[in-house]
Amino acid sequence: MPIQLTKIMADGGVNYLLDTVANDQARTAMDYYTTPGNTPGVWMGDGCARLGVKSGQVASKNQVSNLFTRLTGPNGEKLTNQSQPDRKTDGTAVSGFDLTFTIPKSVSILWAVADDRTRRTIMRCHYEAIDETMRWWQDEVASTRVGRGGISQMKVKGVTAVRFDHWDTREHDPHLHSHVTVSNIVERADGGWGTLDGRTVYRAQVNASEKHANILLDRLAQELGLDFRERVDPSENSKAVVMNVEGVPDELIRRFSTRGMQTEAAFDRLVAQWEEDHGAPPSYKERAALKEQAFQQARRAKDKEVLPLGEIIARWVQQAKELGYDPETILSETLDRGSQAFDAATLAASGDLTDRLSWLLLTQMKEREQQGIQPDDMPDDAAQLAEQIEEETADLVTGAVRRNATTISRWQVNSAVERLTRQIRCDPEARQKFTDAISAKVVERLVPVNPHRYEMSDELIADPRIGDGISSALTDNALLDTYVAPRLLDAERHLFDLADKHQEGWNPDRATVEDMVREYSERMEEEEGHGMADDQAKAAVGLLAGDGMILALTGPAGTGKTTTMRAVKQTYDRLAGEGKVIGMATSAKAAAELGNSLQIPTNTVAKILMDEKTGAAQKRREDIARIEERRKDPDWHNLLERERDDRTLARLYAERESCEIPQDGIVIVDEASMTSTMDLHDLARLCEARNARLILTGDPHQLAAPGEGGGFLGWLERTGRDMKLTSVWRFMKRSVDEHGETHTEVNSQEVEAGLALRDGVMDEPKGTGRDRSSTPAATRLYANLPDADGNLIQNATESGRIHGGDGTSMQDKAFERTLDSLTNGGNSLLIVATNESVTVMNDRITTILQARGIVDANPMARIGLSDGLTAGKGDVIVTRRNQRRIKDQKGGFVKNGDMWTVDEVLQDGGLRLSRRDDASRSVTVNPDYVREGCELGYAVTAHRAQGMTVDQGNLWVPNGASITRELLYVALTRGRYCNDIWIDTPDMQDLKDSYDYRQWRQVNQARFEAEGRAYTDDDLNPTPLQLAESKFSAMARSSGEPITATESIERNRAEVKGIERLVDERDLYADMITEPRLIAACADRLGERAAEAMKEGTAWERLLNVWTKAQAIDPENTSRIMDDMATLTGRMEGSGDKLFDVPDIHGVARNVADRLAREIVEPVEGSDLGWLHGLAPIDASTDNEADMRARSMMEQTERMIRDHDEAMDRERIATLTGEHAPTWMERMPDMPVENGEEFDAWRRLVLDVDRFRSDWNVRTAAPLGPYTTQRDERRRKRQWSNLRKRIVDMTDDTTVSSDAMQAKQPDPTPKPANPDVNVRNMRTIGTSGESLAAARLARTNRLVWEHWMEGTDDTWVSESAHAHGLAGNMAAYAPAGRTVTLDWALRHGIPMQDMVQAGLVEKTTRGEYIDRFRDRMMMPVFDGHGDIVAFCAMANPRTKPAGMRPWTVTEDTSIHTVGQDLYGDGPQTRDMLAEGGRSVWCATPLDAAAMMAVAETMQRDGVTASPLVPLASCAALPMEGQFETVRTVQGGKIAVPVMCYGTNRHGMAMTDRAWGMLQPGERMTASGLVLPADTPEPASMVEAGRGQELTELLAQPRPLSECMTDRLADDTDFADRTARSEFPDKVGHIIVDALPEQAKANALAYAQQVMDERSDIAGVGDADRVRLPISLPPQASIAVDSVPGIQ
Repeated sequence: MPIQLTKIMADGGVNYLLDTVANDQARTAMDYYTTPGNTPGVWMGDGCARLGVKSGQVASKNQVSNLFTRLTGPNGEKLTNQSQPDRKTDGTAVSGFDLTFTIPKSVSILWAVADDRTRRTIMRCHYEAIDETMRWWQDEVASTRVGRGGISQMKVKGVTAVRFDHWDTREHDPHLHSHVTVSNIVERADGGWGTLDGRTVYRAQVNASEKHANILLDRLAQELGLDFRERVDPSENSKAVVMNVEGVPDELIRRFSTRGMQTEAAFDRLVAQWEEDHGAPPSYKERAALKEQAFQQARRAKDKEVLPLGEIIARWVQQAKELGYDPETILSETLDRGSQAFDAATLAASGDLTDRLSWLLLTQMKEREQQGIQPDDMPDDAAQLAEQIEEETADLVTGAVRRNATTISRWQVNSAVERLTRQIRCDPEARQKFTDAISAKVVERLVPVNPHRYEMSDELIADPRIGDGISSALTDNALLDTYVAPRLLDAERHLFDLADKHQEGWNPDRATVEDMVREYSERMEEEEGHGMADDQAKAAVGLLAGDGMILALTGPAGTGKTTTMRAVKQTYDRLAGEGKVIGMATSAKAAAELGNSLQIPTNTVAKILMDEKTGAAQKRREDIARIEERRKDPDWHNLLERERDDRTLARLYAERESCEIPQDGIVIVDEASMTSTMDLHDLARLCEARNARLILTGDPHQLAAPGEGGGFLGWLERTGRDMKLTSVWRFMKRSVDEHGETHTEVNSQEVEAGLALRDGVMDEPKGTGRDRSSTPAATRLYANLPDADGNLIQNATESGRIHGGDGTSMQDKAFERTLDSLTNGGNSLLIVATNESVTVMNDRITTILQARGIVDANPMARIGLSDGLTAGKGDVIVTRRNQRRIKDQKGGFVKNGDMWTVDEVLQDGGLRLSRRDDASRSVTVNPDYVREGCELGYAVTAHRAQGMTVDQGNLWVPNGASITRELLYVALTRGRYCNDIWIDTPDMQDLKDSYDYRQWRQVNQARFEAEGRAYTDDDLNPTPLQLAESKFSAMARSSGEPITATESIERNRAEVKGIERLVDERDLYADMITEPRLIAACADRLGERAAEAMKEGTAWERLLNVWTKAQAIDPENTSRIMDDMATLTGRMEGSGDKLFDVPDIHGVARNVADRLAREIVEPVEGSDLGWLHGLAPIDASTDNEADMRARSMMEQTERMIRDHDEAMDRERIATLTGEHAPTWMERMPDMPVENGEEFDAWRRLVLDVDRFRSDWNVRTAAPLGPYTTQRDERRRKRQWSNLRKRIVDMTDDTTVSSDAMQAKQPDPTPKPANPDVNVRNMRTIGTSGESLAAARLARTNRLVWEHWMEGTDDTWVSESAHAHGLAGNMAAYAPAGRTVTLDWALRHGIPMQDMVQAGLVEKTTRGEYIDRFRDRMMMPVFDGHGDIVAFCAMANPRTKPAGMRPWTVTEDTSIHTVGQDLYGDGPQTRDMLAEGGRSVWCATPLDAAAMMAVAETMQRDGVTASPLVPLASCAALPMEGQFETVRTVQGGKIAVPVMCYGTNRHGMAMTDRAWGMLQPGERMTASGLVLPADTPEPASMVEAGRGQELTELLAQPRPLSECMTDRLADDTDFADRTARSEFPDKVGHIIVDALPEQAKANALAYAQQVMDERSDIAGVGDADRVRLPISLPPQASIAVDSVPGIQ
């Protein structure tokens, strides 16, 4: 009876509760029985009084709507002083949580049939249990988050909730339950307002459920004397301890279960009608058909009107009597049977008992036996308890959460204690003391994952802003504490060590191993028609040639892990001899399949470990030695005894082969992610003792270990200690060729979809409305995946493999799809997301198969199974228990998870079964095994589907169900040819109360309006497909993939000691001091109510942040600006309760923050203020007691920040000054002697410059890069100027302002040892091996280029090249397929390794290799030798998605550096440059290629005096290394360059960057080309037929300094006085300072000319014009002609 937790959205989230309430009036006891509708809600919680309502009073519909929908107080009042003033207040906001309290089914039935007094007592116990649980929830669970990012948890003064009572299920079965809707709005302990911390709410859900269950049982036992018996919950893998009332018949509980009674009643009516219509009873087949018909009739929609309780009770009493149960007899057999309750306080005080119970939680049963402690040694009460629950408590320290548990929260410990003590009845008021005592004992034995960091005095603990009132700081978030078991950490450390340990005596020659694997692959190809894939062969070699004690092979489902391991086994046999490889797995089925595939002895991990731990293995070894020794006795002649010993010895040998680790051998563990860490550790110890290697295989992204600890296989993958398989072969599709023949091939689309789901790949953000930034790519891929016949069906209910609809339709369609396949002899599997639905679907399928005559329908020939259903001849069943004694004809024993067909039902109740995958292999199972270990096998859960492979898989997700991404991946990868998901969606009535409803309506409305289509209101409703895709995305995001306990601790400590977190915590404590001061400052100037109103605004947080910094920098000017605020705004005054509003008080806060930032804070950015991590110091002179407590915490945080910074700074300084120091450090001031003030100042400067470069993405050799010309980068300009000043001050050299910052260019090119070597053709080459590797990659590029050239004709590339005037050998076409080029290369003998290293192939995030260049125009990049070292590639303009960059380039390789190589380079280019050629710098290779044709024409016609050499960057922007390449060729200086980057936005940005990277002398001689606005690139001019115009422009370029001045002027509004006055400063910083002295006069003269011209245009008078402060020298000329033209 768990508490169900549901999030309530503000958009009508409580309507489903209010709709069934008849009215808002308090009702008498009689009203409950006579009036339709549920009772009105009742207020609960200590928060009620603060909101103007009273706990226990009726909550009117309007009040509930105000609180949960309108987000106001219950009476409509606005809630002020909220901690999150910018929180959502519309329908997208979370307005609360619905906690649904239920009671055991047996108690509901007793309540339903009892007399009035008993019924009221049960109701009272129900209410008291809820009240007590909610008091605990309010005090221990409810908290709110404060601080930036919610880094701190604060207790609340109380919660406000409403309780709504409901009586029955949708089918009107007895089901007493109450919805407690808790408001998300809470008052914090410090008096502020906030919202509930949802993390704690969800984590404490199970704890609350278990606590409520115990309290309820205590109350019922106390008030009515009820006794309870435990029953096993039928839900698979459930930890629930379900207690039934002793005396309530089990059959009555079953008959009153959901739809059971309705289905049976409908069936009886249909049978009666049949007999009336046909005059005879229906046959067995006809009865089966009527049963399915009855199932359909029993379905019903939710009733909108609730019947009077009295009418419902009368119906229940009558139904019980009709079933043969007398209510009075039930009461007499249930009441006053209970035993005396224990005194919980006494139990809590009993240290011995609490020790024993906590020991039960922490100790495994085997350890207890080893320690000699027996249940008889305990007190009677504990002994009785231990005997009853020892199986559950055997491993409860991690079994508290059986699935994937590596860490345990305090909530989980508490839950385990509540379950453990479920059978102990206590006085309800004192139970908490008892359970807390046990929990404390448990926690003492565990290791905290997140140790608390703050030293807390009593005063700090008691401060509600700082401490939790118990022992911890709020920022340590004690409510989220988690723990790990010490022995689990020890086991992980040992495994980590073994992963790096080498196996003694194993060191095979790798080349020999490669040859053997290749030979195996060739034999495999001869025998099977295909050899090993490249990744399989590589992995096999790695596993065999590696000598680690632990190795791993990982890969998605269907990548051929078994194929790879078969090669490993057979090759190892050749290397080390046969009989040294054994296998094992967690499940017997997986172990058997591994053994069959590899032909090795196998067993389960549990069997191996149990043999060792129980001594069976040692005894076996002793028996073998004893018999072998006896056989050597020459006097032993008894033939019969010798034969008997021989048989025994043969058996022992066989057991040893499969159950013992081979000396110096290999142990293979399949599906290793499902083996717990503790089991792997124990197994690894055995391997270590035998010097055997442990090879783990599996997929860490599928199901995880159910035992103690998990994540080790994932750790091996995350740390690169595994061999990976990436090519998926499982998913297939059929196609028909032109001859009508059917072929089977890999379905690459389904492979891509499956890998995206497995790896959690997310789509890029796109669209409007609903944010798609977090949408899994798998949703899109499965929605566009055709079905098995190649058809892609897309409509309002389905798209591709995703189907949505109401529960009836989806259940039926999944059911029918599976049924049709089975009917036609296909191999199909139905996977169900919930355990309880599996039985329903199995029952339906067998019923229809009976009706169709496919399976035997005769009830006398059907036998009962463990799931409560029956099986007959022809049915499919699954065995659920290993039975090694029952074997088929090939020796395979019956295993858990095996699928069988029933061949015969035997007279004794046994079954003769044949395997589904091999009908020739059969077994006979006895009646006991049938009843206890067999179930129908048409439908399974995702958990049990692991390892199954069928032709067609169907996953049904019932409404309200959900599974993790890992389970979803398992479920959608079982079918070879098709995997579909069928998702129930809520009906529209339920949906209207949800968040999804409103959001999808907004999305749909936006789509209709964007498309210009008319729509109705109904058209806006979300479609079933939209809801199904939302559900699919939610499951795909919900990952349960485990990490190791060690990683959990490391990640947690990295987070809590990370600088971002520490800074946020320091700000939180600083704000406790500064915020009251700022409020007071505002109140002094504007009044208290104005200050409070300002504090509620969205600008307050920024104002507080900026004001705090301004106060530390310049308190006097800060106060002046605050005074100006008061002067401009006028004081706000109140009259009575009315506040006279200043227009936009929040705008005032924004304006003040802007002014403080602009005038005080930003001007010093980049200055050396000496602040710790840039955090403003807080003045302590006016601290009060509360401030001193906050300062104590702030100083502790600052110590942690200082420790962090010192460690990081030391590491960073070492990097910046070490052997591989960046180039920009050469231009920084020299490092002073350490440990002095001068060194500290230098260190801060270097780190500040390093941070500036990181923040602003500076990549130049100049420390600060060029001065930005962007108008919106004010902060960057300020920082740049202040940092430059600090550099200048530290170097004590004013000339550094130009040359050292931007122009000083060291010559990085090594001079040749041989003076005859032509420096223009140099390439730095290391060893001869490196030279050979470079030649191999260059050859690969050339071969691929030639291949592309051959396929260029008649493509869009040939058309585009012709249009742009490119010669035929300048561009080629890379085809569009994902692996077309790669496939060609592999077919022609080019190794995969060379394709990867040449940058022609890339590896996706899903691990597959694909072509880097697809559907691209390819243009080669040459080096000085004429070798192709890289490619530039242009996307197809016809198919390029919006927002995608048009150009891409080969990434850095051993022969290519993006930041150094240039398109247009080559031997001839370097010769022309060396002879004085002028480099023409273009934005793209296409521009450069177009300019080459123009340049050739100009040179041929004699227009140019020196050669023109067009070049283009291989990067998105010009790079320093590219300029150095040309400088090297031209003797250290670029000769008269021409910048022709274009006049579009990108081209101008490239020009700005190039200006910053040129040397001063180069800037003086550089020229620029200004192209027309309508054709802003050279390529577009040539394409437009304006080549002659381009030639004329190139013949007369303008000085680049003038082009830059014009750019600055274009960005300046000369009509604006401020902008006009800033223009000279821009020109001075960016242009004049960057030129040599002899060029500055001309630059100033031109700038003055431009200012005058622009001022004339803007109509600026002479008096308002700006004049340059420098007088021009007499020789200065306005007509600048210092730059030679092309002519």
